[in-house]
Amino acid sequence: VYRGDSAHYDLTVIDRFGNPVNLTGASLYLTVKEKEDDTEELISVTATIDSPTEGKASFTLTPSMTALTPGIYVADIELNLPDNEIHTLWKGRFNIKDDVRR
Repeated sequence: VYRGDSAHYDLTVIDRFGNPVNLTGASLYLTVKEKEDDTEELISVTATIDSPTEGKASFTLTPSMTALTPGIYVADIELNLPDNEIHTLWKGRFNIKDDVRR
């Protein structure tokens, strides 16, 4: 994502058999940090559950959220189910690219 831009990400949570996970009562979180062991979360956003029984959710990032120094950060998406199970669905790099116009 370019620094200071809006971003929208749609996702479908599936189980190991490819079936949608029922997200009724669940929460999904996207967290971005400079380094894994940092306590400061640079971006922390809760997903909108768009269609719980189909496992569909989305994250929306605002320009103020992405107004970070360009660089590569660490990020993950965590699923918290109503039965207190917690699953990290994705962990990877989150790239904030330099823009031309500010």
